[in-house]
Formats: sequence, C-alpha cells, structure tokens
Amino acid sequence: RALENDIRVVNTEQSLVFKLPPAPPSGREILRVKDLSIGYKSTLASGIQLLIEKNARIAIIGSNGIGKSTFLKTIAGQIEARAGSFEFGYNVKPAYFAQNQEDTLRFEETILANVLEVRSDLGEKDARRILGSFLFSGDDVFKPIKVLSGGEKARVALCRSLLQQANFLVLDEPTNHLDMTSVEILIEGMKSYDGTLLFVSHDRNFIDSLATHIFVMLPDGRSALFHGQLDDYQSMAAKLNFPNVLAPSKEMSKGSMAKDKEKEREKERQEKDKLALVVNEEEVKSLKRERTRLQKLIEKLEKEQGPFKSGIHKLEDRLAKVSPSAYSEAQKIHDEVK
Repeated sequence: RALENDIRVVNTEQSLVFKLPPAPPSGREILRVKDLSIGYKSTLASGIQLLIEKNARIAIIGSNGIGKSTFLKTIAGQIEARAGSFEFGYNVKPAYFAQNQEDTLRFEETILANVLEVRSDLGEKDARRILGSFLFSGDDVFKPIKVLSGGEKARVALCRSLLQQANFLVLDEPTNHLDMTSVEILIEGMKSYDGTLLFVSHDRNFIDSLATHIFVMLPDGRSALFHGQLDDYQSMAAKLNFPNVLAPSKEMSKGSMAKDKEKEREKERQEKDKLALVVNEEEVKSLKRERTRLQKLIEKLEKEQGPFKSGIHKLEDRLAKVSPSAYSEAQKIHDEVK
C-alpha cells in the first residue's frame, strides 16, 4: 500500500481553451441559395434551396460523393455554379476552410508567423496557447511550414481560418487530422462563437455538439433543411417519409455503420492503451527502484543483527549455568539480555 501511494500518475490531457474572435455584426439573413446546381463536368446536385439566418449552425450530411464539399466550394467561390444563384446578406464576411488549404500558407515562414499574419493583435503568448490546442507545443511553433506533414499543414490552415475576423464560417471536415482531445477543445471554442456556421463533418459528436440544423443532400439531387440535431432529423424524416441517409438500408446500418462504430471504439481503446502503457511503465520503474532500496535495507539490517544475536546466545549460555538459588546473578544476566 505504501508503494502504491508513492506512484504518481501524470495527467497528459491538455487543459487548453480555444476562443474564436468576436464575429462582426451582420444582417439577419446570411445566405440565400436559389435553384443552385453544382458539379464539375457533370451535375452532382441541382435545385438546391437554402436560407441561412444569423447564428444558425448547419451541418451538411449525405453519402460520400453526393456533392457536400462541392457545395461548400461553390458557396466559397472556389468553383462556379452550373445553374441557379446564391447571395450573401448584409455585411456577411465568410471564411472558408477546405480539406486542402496548403496554397494559403507561407511555406518559408514559421507556424507562429503564419498565425500571427492572420491575427497580429493576439500576441505571441496567446498565439502559442491557441496553437497548443492544434497539437503544436513548445518549439514546434518555430518550425517552417515547408517541413510539416500534410496533416500538420492542414491543422495550421484550420487555425488560420478560424482566427479570421469572419461572421460566417464555412468548414469542410474541420476535425480531420485532430486527435480526440483537440476535437473537444475545438467544440468548446465553437460553442462560444457568436457567428454563423455551415460545415461538413463525419464526426457525429462534433455535429451533435454544435448543429442547430441538419441540411440533407440525397443521391437523387434533392435536399432539405431540418431543425435540430441528427436524432431530430431522423425522427422528423420518419414522420415525413423522407429518406434517412444515416441508415439508408439494413445492410448499411449493420455493415458500414457498424464498421464505423468499431473503428471509433478501436481508436478509443488505442488511446486508453497508450495512456495505460505510460502509467504502467512508470509504475514498474518506481516499484523496481523501491524493491532495490528495500533489498539493500534488509541486507544492512541483517548484518547489524549478527553481533546482537551472538551476544544473546552467550548470555543465554551463562544463564543456563547459573545455580537456581543465585537469584541476583540470574536477574543481572536477564537484564543484559533485555
């Protein structure tokens, strides 16, 4: 018990807070989409109707390849609409984050310099604190962009996008390349954001933590906006006989969705195993050090016991030879033994 009490478990979870800058004021209407058709060489979806009002947080869902990212790119002006139109409201200042944002970074500059370029008013201390929530800590912030991996560049780009003075954030898979802790930090930061949000994500927890509306895109080109979160959409879709893209078939619900859940569970197990491994290694080292110390102490005490044991044996021999009537001498020897 004494050894167990001496074991110190180090909590490695980041206790960071990420706050987005205040959103500039805007009109009530943020974006109006009319009969929009999107695509590249061919049309992916058509007839899209959508009205986004101030402070709404809309998650776009639909099967892969349906055109979710293409819709965001069209809204952000990255590609042209094939038909229809969209219009931003009064004083709307959008900021767009795509899955591939490398072209927006200054490769010769450091991570810290790239962030301060967007928000010079932050100061180095606040900028480094925010970068910490995107997994850049210590001297990492002084690395030039050109030496980073693709995932690291994406995290820097996401940080830059979120720190812009925008009141309408358009985000395509913002949680990619983030670990579980950083996703939670991002969610908390987005909750306090007072602007409007339109995003695509496959992270159910991220969607349910932030979304006020669900915009559903179907394979046949149809789309619809539902108020609430994913469970609200599924409930309302069932009442309206509208397709449920989260469970389009029994095969999907038992197959792909089960695989996705298993992947999430496996990821959680791996995170727990990593933490347990660190704790166990420290525990084993601590216990080994304590065992060595106690072994040395036992050996020292055993050596010190030798002379005492020998003296006791000699006194016991003398006591055995004393006459039973010699009480005073026997008492003297007995006191020496004590």
